[in-house]
This record gives sequence, C-alpha cells and structure tokens, in this order.
Amino acid sequence: MIIAALLSCTGLQGSHPDGDKSTATKPTTPPAQFPLPPGIADVDWEQVFTDAANLMLTVNTQAPWAGHQASIDARQPGCPDFWTGQFTVAGVDEGSDNGVSWYDDCLTDGGLGYSGFVTWETDLIENGGDPNSNTGRTVVDSRTLTGNGIVTDLDGVKFEFNGTASDSLNQTDAAYGFQHVVYSSRLAATVTGRDAFTEDSLTPDGWRSDLILSITNGDVQQFTAQGDVYLFNPVLDEKFDSIEADMTLQGAAGARPGECLLEPAGWLGVRDPDANWYDVVFMPSSNQTITGTGYDAPQSECDGCGYLYVQGVAQDIQVCIDFSSFVFDNFKTPDHTDYIMPFHSL
Repeated sequence: MIIAALLSCTGLQGSHPDGDKSTATKPTTPPAQFPLPPGIADVDWEQVFTDAANLMLTVNTQAPWAGHQASIDARQPGCPDFWTGQFTVAGVDEGSDNGVSWYDDCLTDGGLGYSGFVTWETDLIENGGDPNSNTGRTVVDSRTLTGNGIVTDLDGVKFEFNGTASDSLNQTDAAYGFQHVVYSSRLAATVTGRDAFTEDSLTPDGWRSDLILSITNGDVQQFTAQGDVYLFNPVLDEKFDSIEADMTLQGAAGARPGECLLEPAGWLGVRDPDANWYDVVFMPSSNQTITGTGYDAPQSECDGCGYLYVQGVAQDIQVCIDFSSFVFDNFKTPDHTDYIMPFHSL
C-alpha cells in the first residue's frame, strides 16, 4: 500500500536540515476514504521517529542471549536438566544434534522456576594470524536460540523466550588500523523478563519481533532494517506500540561519490493502539528505492527529509531526521567473548 502511494505521488516539498529549501513539490493528497486519526499535527514526529530508530537498534539477539545466559548461570544441578540431541515436546521433535538444551518443569531450592525448553548453539572460527600484519586476523562468530521457555522467581518473570533468535559477528583486523565489522541479527521471537531487559532499557517490558538488522562498520558503513517489533508498553511518546521498517542507510565510510548520506532509502513506520500506521517515506535518489527499480519524481532528493503518510495517505507534514548522526555511533556490537557460552554450572 505504501509503494502504491509512492508511485502515485507527484512530488515532495523538501527542506535540508540546515534550512535550505528544495524546489520539489509536496505530495498530492488524495481524498481520504475514511476519517484520519485526530491530533496528527500536534505530534512531534521528528522526535517520535528518532526515538523509534534508536529503539529499533536495540531489538536484536543480544537481549535474549543475555537473559538466557543469566538463566543458565542461576540454575542448580538437576534444575533444569540439560539435554544433547533431540527430544520430543507434545509430539514435536525439538532440540538440535549440534546444540545443548535445557528442558524441564522444576523449582530450585531458592524458588527459581524453569518451565519449557531452550536450545542453543554457538560457533567461533578464527582465521589467520597477526592482526598487526597486512593479512590480518578474521574471527567469525555465530549463535542461535530456539525455544519456548520461562524462568521465574518470587518477583515474577526473570526470562521468557518463545521463538528463534540468531546473530553473527564477522570482524577483520589488520595493520594500519584497518577494521571491517559486520553484525547481523535475525529475530522471530517474543522476549521478556528482567534478565533480558533492565529498568533503564528502552524496552523494559520486552517485545515481540520479526526483524532483521545488519550493520557494517569500520572501512565501510551501512545499516539495513527490515521487519517489525511490537512493544509490550507504548513507550514512544506514550502512544505508539509498534515499529516497522524497510530501509537501508549508507554511512560516510565506503560511500560512493554522490551517494546520499543524509537519509535512508525506504521507510520507517510507527503504529498507535488503534492500529493506525504512520510512515515516513524517504527517497534520496531516483535509483535508490526499496523496490529495486528507479522512478522519475521530484521528491527524490538527498535532503534528510520525508513526508508523513497516515494509513497510506500522504500528509502535508514533513519529517527531517539526521540518521547519520546516531545510527553508526549508537549501535552496540557484541564482543567476541559474548559468543562463548560458559558451562561452569553443568
């Protein structure tokens, strides 16, 4: 629906973050087929979408892995039981021949309860030698969580995980300060609990997500996000409970001549509890689109701005966000040691 709206636009009125006005025209708003939500003009959309982008950076496999590791560290011998290989849950084969699982319904002496199962696999590969040489050293790490399990204590849920989460870290270090880092995360899971999210977290009550994130840093900078996340509390402007994105942002490092660094190609959306979607569509150039095909439209300018669409209907509201100022600096990449699952409590 958003793509259709894009192709029907006659243009956008843009303004560069430094105040210079572009010559593009604003989108033509078709007659509304239904009443639009009230109060649209009263929302600080630039702040909402900046907060949404920052929050989206934290929705990756690092949170459920932290909760999982804490639950393993707190176990007692025999609660929960550990398994290798596959096992059957309600007639369905679970577990992995290459991983380890906990699978139980038990209570420790300290009142820590485990119910369900979680399976995990890790892989660490180091290639080459001296990071100070021209050849350098490359380390490839990966890990996967699969399960439907919950860990509780007298204060409530410590960790709950249902679904699949995986990520990988590929890093090359070489002489003269060369570094190339690629982190990728794929989530299709519900994650809650105090061991995964602290009170200071942007999402202290957790989320349900179907989201793919990838960030490249070092000699090249690029960020991509595709999917959605539902927040268990509407933490964005105390109103919006979901984020959805399909966007690619090029950073300064490794950019081609003339490539836009002020805005992503694609769109970023938020949803209110009444199921109304609000999307900002960015079109930095005619050959940089989320469909892979070019278009000839005056709105395709590198100005850091996009127009707001409400339920697919273009509004005369411009939103300007400098993604380059925080995406590559604020994203937290895991350390190689985070991929080592300790077994001291086995």
